[in-house]
Amino acid sequence: MRGTPISELDVHRFQGEFYVETRRYLEKQGCVWREQRTGDQLEAIHLTFPAGTVRKELLPDGVLDRSQVLFEKGGVLFVSIRRLSSENSISVPYVLL
Repeated sequence: MRGTPISELDVHRFQGEFYVETRRYLEKQGCVWREQRTGDQLEAIHLTFPAGTVRKELLPDGVLDRSQVLFEKGGVLFVSIRRLSSENSISVPYVLL
């Protein structure tokens, strides 16, 4: 698989509507999901990826730098980084959830 090896990622922004499904999907791909919370508020997610996972840069979109994380098992995760704040957000194609 072509791309740059990736072992971990801190996620600063997360859309909550598919929280359970996204977490389950990533854990099925072999990721370790660790949360940082303040009370009930989710502050950040730290993902540790299994060996063989790679990151591939995509074309920028407006104020976002974009990439995709490709798992050896065939899964995919999209990562967007806001250029001004350097905050990461993640998404999984709905059809994979």
